[in-house]
Order: sequence, then C-alpha cells, then structure tokens
Amino acid sequence: MSFLHFLDSLFICRIQHCQTSQFAQQLREDLLARFAIFLNPSSPGFDPLPAAACMLDPTVSTILTDREDTFDLLAAAKALIRVQVLNRLGKKLANRAFLKVNNKFYD
Repeated sequence: MSFLHFLDSLFICRIQHCQTSQFAQQLREDLLARFAIFLNPSSPGFDPLPAAACMLDPTVSTILTDREDTFDLLAAAKALIRVQVLNRLGKKLANRAFLKVNNKFYD
C-alpha cells in the first residue's frame, strides 16, 4: 500500500511534466482497479482473507491499524476473523454436545 501512496504523492504534487503526471495517474488507477479485490471492501469480488492475514501478522498489522484510510479494510478483516472463530467454536461446541448426549466425553 505504500507504493499506492507514492503514486498519490506523484499525482498530488502535479509534476511539471504533463506526460509524467498522466502516466502516474493512469498507473494509479490501473493498480487500484487490479488490487480492488484485496483493498476495497465495496468491490464486487472482494476477498478479505489477505487483510485478515495482515491483521494477524504483527510485523505488518500496523499497515491496517495505524491508518485512517484502511478503516473499511480493517472492519472486513475483523468480520472474517470473527466469522471463522465463531464457526470453529460452533463446530467444537456442537461436537461436545453430541458427545455428551451419547455419554462420550472425549473430543
């Protein structure tokens, strides 16, 4: 994501050469479109798994947690983690209840 911020800075600074500025703008738009499925929760094919992996990795989690422009991405990552944890807990609790009903107390 720092590369995209570099492109933003190129675009915002309004580089003196018009062609360079247009190239930076086109490159930025292309990169945002290509990586929208990983970076934009409102994208139709969005996959929150990479964001969740980043959130759980302490070496890169600050990318999501220390920035204001990643709030939606962070929320999607948290939601995926919550769903996965609840699914795992639900299966484990269901298995325990089944085993308890059948007088078997092992997992």
